[in-house]
Amino acid sequence: MNFGKLERTWLVIIEVNKMGNIKGFKDLSEQISFLQSEDPVIPSDEEEKEFREVFDFLKNKDNWKFPTKTFTTPNLDLAGEIADALIFFTGGAEVSFIGDRVVEVSSKGYYHYIGT
Repeated sequence: MNFGKLERTWLVIIEVNKMGNIKGFKDLSEQISFLQSEDPVIPSDEEEKEFREVFDFLKNKDNWKFPTKTFTTPNLDLAGEIADALIFFTGGAEVSFIGDRVVEVSSKGYYHYIGT
């Protein structure tokens, strides 16, 4: 995978986690949303297939446009891949640190990110 955007995103997350909010953003979610809107995820065909597998596992089975399940991992690279998959299908992802080493990734769902 191309981690150009992902590396910048995680750098910001780590900086925010250690130092508090970065000037100009209310919270970490707003910071991540800004970064996502500036550099959209455009996967290759192979990456899109991987994104589909991740999304099929996490999506709401009744309606894919509803909020997803939460994925928890200590692996930042994996969390980034999960976030990219959720962003690709729903338009956004929520990333939270639990303690110092665990990351939770989920999506509020397509309806949320398009404003309905």
